[in-house]
Amino acid sequence: MDNITKDPAYNAVDPNDFPAMLDTKRYGERSTAFDKIISATHDHFWDPLDKKYIDFNDAFDTTTQTILPANFFPIFHTRIGETMTQEQKIKFANESTRWQLSAILHGLPLGAKFAFTMSRLAARDLVDELARIAEIARKQGPVGLEKVETDEPFLAKGIRYVADGYDLEFIRDNLERDRDNFLMHLDEGSKIYRAIGDCAPAFGMIGTLVGMVQMFANMTDPSKLGPFMATALLATLYGALVANLFCLPIADKLHGKLLDEETNRTLIIDGILMIRDSKSPALVREMLLAYLPEKHRHEEGEPVPA
Repeated sequence: MDNITKDPAYNAVDPNDFPAMLDTKRYGERSTAFDKIISATHDHFWDPLDKKYIDFNDAFDTTTQTILPANFFPIFHTRIGETMTQEQKIKFANESTRWQLSAILHGLPLGAKFAFTMSRLAARDLVDELARIAEIARKQGPVGLEKVETDEPFLAKGIRYVADGYDLEFIRDNLERDRDNFLMHLDEGSKIYRAIGDCAPAFGMIGTLVGMVQMFANMTDPSKLGPFMATALLATLYGALVANLFCLPIADKLHGKLLDEETNRTLIIDGILMIRDSKSPALVREMLLAYLPEKHRHEEGEPVPA
């Protein structure tokens, strides 16, 4: 212990001096010994905005370069990898990078949940609801919004922010971040189901080939031809059913919900910000009607201008 070098910069005490170690004032004393090192950290670390390291304006060609190093993919060191061309290896590596297992496991249940359970107000109903809330805020102030109830969770969140008195920038940033994250999940689920739907017929054909190989390998035994022929034909059928009755319809439904949710949530954000800015209910309604098609901007029975 006597051979330990004690740097004054650390304000160290003798290892056997326990009372000195328990002196809390010593830990509150600030040393200036590291100021020079800390102030020069930009000289020692990579700056992602420095184009000397990487220029994000340069196009990355995914047809000639892999996103991750090739040694990240053990399959390239197998017999299968030896039969692949360089172009096939690059395509396989980049597609594998795009569709990580975690993203697939996350996107499948999430996509199914949003496709079958998510029910929201129509854009026209949201405009009327926001105009009603703006009327309450004008008459009773932000405090009156505490009693407002709505079935739309995203709208309820915005109302709560206004009622709690959060500033305009915080409300905008938080709601926009919430919207973007939600749309990203919908897009992720849609892409995964579409990719499975595109691949399912191909896997069905692989099953058909396997069944036919088994059938030709047992030509001498007529009793086995029927089962293997059935396997070959059913594999194609199952691939087509999975793609066209399950995956592709879900992908299309999620894409449609993504477009609707993008409009609805952007409409809600603008409405909440106008309510926070104490705009009149009439102005809120007229501004938000711009999100709707012309034929949906008027009440039922009201003539549409030519």
